[in-house]
Amino acid sequence: MKFTIDKNLLVKKLKFCNEIILDLTTIPSLSGILIIVEENKIILISSNQTTSCKIEINNNINIFSTGKILIKGSLLFNIISKISENKITFNLIDNSIVRISTDKFTSDLNLLEDFTYPMIKFNHIGWKEFILEKEFINKIYTKLTSTTLQSFDQSNVLTGIYFNSERLENFIEVTSTDSFHLSYLKHPYKGEKTTFILSLNDIKILNLIIQESKNNINTYLNKNEILFQIEDITILSRVIDGQYPSITKIFNEKYNYSFLLNKKALFESINRGIVLLNSDKKPILQLNIEKEKIITTFKNIESGSCYEDIEIKNYNGPEIKFYLNAKYLLDLIKNINSNEIEFNFINATSPIILKDLKDQEFISLIVPRKNI
Repeated sequence: MKFTIDKNLLVKKLKFCNEIILDLTTIPSLSGILIIVEENKIILISSNQTTSCKIEINNNINIFSTGKILIKGSLLFNIISKISENKITFNLIDNSIVRISTDKFTSDLNLLEDFTYPMIKFNHIGWKEFILEKEFINKIYTKLTSTTLQSFDQSNVLTGIYFNSERLENFIEVTSTDSFHLSYLKHPYKGEKTTFILSLNDIKILNLIIQESKNNINTYLNKNEILFQIEDITILSRVIDGQYPSITKIFNEKYNYSFLLNKKALFESINRGIVLLNSDKKPILQLNIEKEKIITTFKNIESGSCYEDIEIKNYNGPEIKFYLNAKYLLDLIKNINSNEIEFNFINATSPIILKDLKDQEFISLIVPRKNI
């Protein structure tokens, strides 16, 4: 096996392959990138058992002989990225060593045993087919990932983001929640009716792909797996199995009270007050709602307390007191584009709905604490 390749092109592809590989994998072969050299293209494959990636390279290469090698991904990337010359040659010396060289540099690297690498079938024949727009994926990444449950237990459905195109005609709904705060988005959709739960890591990977592409993502789905294709990259991943909690009832309820609040004023007030609570894992904001203002209150036994009045509009309800996780509320505020936020609720113990006046298709929610 022997080929030459453009250094900058290879660095970009290796960087993406290494996003798939787990840092602490217990399976030696999965720390590697499988490089398959065919007569007219080079294929790079990386995997972490849950998500796999295939990249085909057809340009800026010169192939002298075919073959395949398995080499540790982080090692290869670190060496290639530090080479100063543009043209790099790979030459298989024997079954255990590959020589990487330029005009001035040579390195012999030990290989992993390629026969131990799992057989991965990037096949989508007979699967459901639809398109995910790149702007839509970026919006999901920007607005929904902060409310997803952060956990290593990937069997929990709340660690994923839920897609549902079955409930609303010509729309796909996307939801993420950790059961304490929630984000919801709907988007125009014309594909096949379906539901699935996609891991947070897959959303991050897709968002990386679209930064380098002008095209939308061709998507294929069966019962257990989902496959994404965009230009020369194919991603195969398992969907999360399980029943995602229904949120339909929450958004269909009639709210007894609502008001408008300046986003910047609330954001800055929380940022000031949370300084007192930096040592608290769950910093609590006390929110007192009156006729023409809310009062934000932060208290800490060691640091002290602070209070701040913020003007509100259009509130005709009684005086109500909420206790909220300040960090969760900040998560939601950051994702709202309008200068004013619409707050809606039924009573002092019900979830609070936040609406973006510039984006009617995006809604967020926070659950109050009952007491402190």
